[in-house]
Amino acid sequence: MFFYALLFFHTIIEQKLPWVDGVFFVIEGILSLVVAYEYFSVGKKALPITYLLLSVFQFFMAFKKSKQGITHHKLNT
Repeated sequence: MFFYALLFFHTIIEQKLPWVDGVFFVIEGILSLVVAYEYFSVGKKALPITYLLLSVFQFFMAFKKSKQGITHHKLNT
């Protein structure tokens, strides 16, 4: 239900909080690290490395989207 509310009010939230997309990428990156840790602890080898790589990309996108959102917000205000 929470995600449906975010989906419905995304444009309004993004106008007031331009860094909100970056925050969700950070949350996804942290969750990918947790999944990678769990797979490593079970003894898997290749799949956790994939999740580690995914988390690096998610953190990169978090900083990129946050910077773009803040820059866009500063230009429009």
